[in-house]
Amino acid sequence: DPEAVSTCQVLQLLLAQATGAHVLVLEDVLEGNACRTTTVVAVLTRGVLQNPTFAASLCSAQAQGLGVVPVNCDSEFCFPAEAFWEALQGGRILDPADPNLAELSVKAVEAAYRMMFQDIAKVFSVRSSQRILDAQQDHAAGEVRSGWSLRLEAGAERQLPAEEAAAKDAMRPIEHV
Repeated sequence: DPEAVSTCQVLQLLLAQATGAHVLVLEDVLEGNACRTTTVVAVLTRGVLQNPTFAASLCSAQAQGLGVVPVNCDSEFCFPAEAFWEALQGGRILDPADPNLAELSVKAVEAAYRMMFQDIAKVFSVRSSQRILDAQQDHAAGEVRSGWSLRLEAGAERQLPAEEAAAKDAMRPIEHV
């Protein structure tokens, strides 16, 4: 989804400008490479909950004790209702045999999703007016300045520059170094 990729890039740029921090965008599943990262920003876009790489990364982040902040960046993102949870449990959302899920069970993914949604999702829209974008940027930057390290996750694929060609799948981590 090119729009999700663009949203991640805009959010990355705004956080870097607001904080002066070195911001990295990584593509792989978050596996013990959290380093100085303490918080993951999960970018909620249409289809992200059906993305096995997103699910695996979210489970990994939570297993590492990282905080997860959901950010709704897509007006078409549908927060899960009971039918979603039933479909997830029935293997109709994610294929339990998908290699991207590694050894994760559907129950582990469900627990990770439910834990993420315990917090009220923040809203970020690149279509907002400049005044609202500035306020959203200041809010996110304030969280970074208060000692959080951020990784931004999204469920979209994109073409990468040559130096990032080895990175893959749907993670959009941002690391505050």
